Amino acid sequence: MKQACCYFAVALCVIILGSQIYIINRLNTQTRFAPEVSTLPSPVSAVTPFVSLTQPTAASPSGGQEEQLILKRENPAACSFTDAAEFTLDTSYMITRIRTWYSWGQNEENTPYTIVRDDRTVASGTLTRKDCDPYQHQWCVAADYGFNKPLTAGTYVLKVPKAQICQNSMSGGKGMIYVWGK
Repeated sequence: MKQACCYFAVALCVIILGSQIYIINRLNTQTRFAPEVSTLPSPVSAVTPFVSLTQPTAASPSGGQEEQLILKRENPAACSFTDAAEFTLDTSYMITRIRTWYSWGQNEENTPYTIVRDDRTVASGTLTRKDCDPYQHQWCVAADYGFNKPLTAGTYVLKVPKAQICQNSMSGGKGMIYVWGK
């Protein structure tokens, strides 16, 4: 009887552990990732913030010729929604491209946006649906790859009509965004 009880306890532990592993793997495959992010961070990077925010350097102001990724805010956590993505430039740039991670409606292919600084619209355009998450097809890049406008140092907010931009607690409640420039 004792031996049967031990076997039952071991079997129960194996089932529970297997279920936890299955659930974790299932969540990893269902979690929304930006197209260039295909895996969760390694355990070593788990001690550093997941939010990746790169600021421009003084060595690459708007006079430079090569386009570069000026800043990005992203992480692999699940999203909730916002209608805004804030970003700060510490020097002037010719902004060439912008993109965000957006939950598109069925048959929706583009959405208007404005970029606001100090409650004043400084640019506007259309974000177009691009690369999508392979598992959650509504999550796709929303991009304007022909932006080409100069922006001076300061804080800007990209705004869209509907709260469909990804944000979460790991991003400090700020919308996910990438900005390229030269």
